[in-house]
Amino acid sequence: MLQRTWSRLLHAFVRKHKLGRVFTAPFDVAFSAWDVTEPDVVFILRARLNILTKDNARGAPDLAVEGLSPGTAQMDRQVKFKLYEKYGVREYWIVDPDDELIEVFVLHANGYEMLDRLTRGDAIRSEVLGGFACAVEEIFSV
Repeated sequence: MLQRTWSRLLHAFVRKHKLGRVFTAPFDVAFSAWDVTEPDVVFILRARLNILTKDNARGAPDLAVEGLSPGTAQMDRQVKFKLYEKYGVREYWIVDPDDELIEVFVLHANGYEMLDRLTRGDAIRSEVLGGFACAVEEIFSV
């Protein structure tokens, strides 16, 4: 259910400002023949839509969002975190619905740096989606 909330909020902003495309799972991101992930939500800038094929994205999206669950938390925090960092996903959000917490990581020369750690009462902002802002409680109001 949360995936639909993130997707709806991002999609509306991206469409309004004609920034690119938003995709939701199931949608594969193929970094290499061996490194393929399925983020919950993906954003690709308009100038980079050439990474899209009819089946998937071939290369790093500009933003990836993963919602944690007991079965995926370790994969999202460790394996996917390292893959997204290695292949150049510019911004990575980890959303923890149990703790109602969002961690925003931004890619810099030395790897990911945490931009924000947000809970209810905070507003999430994005470096990749300039001008995007949303109250955290809006994401968790399902």
